Amino acid sequence: MNFLFEKVPEGMKVTVGVGKWVQNLAIATIEILLVSELFLFVDVPEMLWTSHVENQLMKKLDEIVESS
Repeated sequence: MNFLFEKVPEGMKVTVGVGKWVQNLAIATIEILLVSELFLFVDVPEMLWTSHVENQLMKKLDEIVESS
């Protein structure tokens, strides 16, 4: 996840970018099918945790922007 903060005449511009979800999901699927079920227990929880962290960061960023 990328955050880009840029000062503009109107105030602050924040651009948020999220990683390559589709690509990562496709790779995890191929790993599961070809290699082992072990990846199912490793990659899926990792993707869910990443999504949780991204959501929490976005909520906090919204709170900061609203309080400004």
